Parts: sequence; C-alpha cells; structure tokens
Amino acid sequence: MSILAIDYGRSKIGLAISSGLLARPLPVLKVKNPNQALSLLTSICEKNKVEIIIFGVPYPDNIEAEVFGQRLSKTINVPIEFIDETMTSQIAVANLAKLKIKKVPEDSVAASILLTEYLQNKEG
Repeated sequence: MSILAIDYGRSKIGLAISSGLLARPLPVLKVKNPNQALSLLTSICEKNKVEIIIFGVPYPDNIEAEVFGQRLSKTINVPIEFIDETMTSQIAVANLAKLKIKKVPEDSVAASILLTEYLQNKEG
C-alpha cells in the first residue's frame, strides 16, 4: 500500500512516501499558488498509485493547512487522514543538525517523520 505524507506550506510542501514500513522523503514541491500545488499533488498520487494521504496539520496554526487539505480532498480520489504534525519540522531541523546534514530539505524530512510515526502507530 502506497501512502503519501504531506507537510504543507504555502510555497514549499514537504513529501514522503511509503510502500511498506519505511518512509522515504521525496523532493520538496516549490509552488506559486494552491492550484499549482493541487495539480502537482494529483500527479504525484497518480504516478505513485497512492492509496492514502497523511496530511500534517500544525496546531494551533491550522486554518490555512486545513483549508488546503479540504480542497485537496475534493480534488483527488484518495482518502486523506489529517494528523497533528506539531513539532515535526523542529525535530527534522534538530536531527539534520545533529547529523551535520545541510543540503537535505527539512520539509520532506518532517513529512518523513510524520509518516514514520503514522506507520509505527498503525503497526503497534
């Protein structure tokens, strides 16, 4: 089962994908507007045969992400689960700094963390 995790941002969208128990970061989507983001995400879902989308919602600043997530759910025929992604970006930055990795986009690492947590909770 292919699962896509989304760490939504207005201009950068972090992505990670899983076909099993391992989450793999994908390149960050750099977008100019929500319509472009919807189009690109639809294409990614079709290409990867995504069956579930895990959509990270940052609480308490969740309004913009939720609005986009609802638009996505009306655009694409893939079930979406909204999950609290609070602190995933900070964890990603800390992990990258600890490993002294500078050229990996934190947005996709955050999406990978979100997806890994989802997969672990689903299994356990």
